[in-house]
Amino acid sequence: MKPNEQGSQQDMSQLRAHLEKAFGPDFFKSLSPVFREGGVGAGFWEEGARPKVDLYHTPQEVIAVIEAPGIERKEDIRLHVEPQRLLIQGVQQNRYAQIAKEQYLLSERDRGPFEREVVLPVPVVPEQVQALYRLGLLEVHMRKAHQRKEPQHPE
Repeated sequence: MKPNEQGSQQDMSQLRAHLEKAFGPDFFKSLSPVFREGGVGAGFWEEGARPKVDLYHTPQEVIAVIEAPGIERKEDIRLHVEPQRLLIQGVQQNRYAQIAKEQYLLSERDRGPFEREVVLPVPVVPEQVQALYRLGLLEVHMRKAHQRKEPQHPE
């Protein structure tokens, strides 16, 4: 990183801290997609990697598909499921740690710790979760918590 880039990054970190202090820690989660998840300002506003997620559902499940390339060990990723929240945390190891930073001509891949929180649109059963990791994608199947329908009384 060049000296002026380092100063700009420090300035942006300070700005982020001031905005979070003024508007609360969830301020950046509420911004438009332009400033989140790969948008124009994402590099300045996000700290650490934030993997991309697809979320879909079937009548029985909510399924999350998370981009997580480079995970080699089960211990490098952690899932925490609550009835309406999925938290993914992990570490993408740097396989090329022996290469000096000065030797890189281009470096875009995320390395190091990552975290992503997804608010689930319907309740799930945290004890009934299955995960599969294949080809750089983590697929998390969460059983929907079917809510009991109140019996309708004829009037």
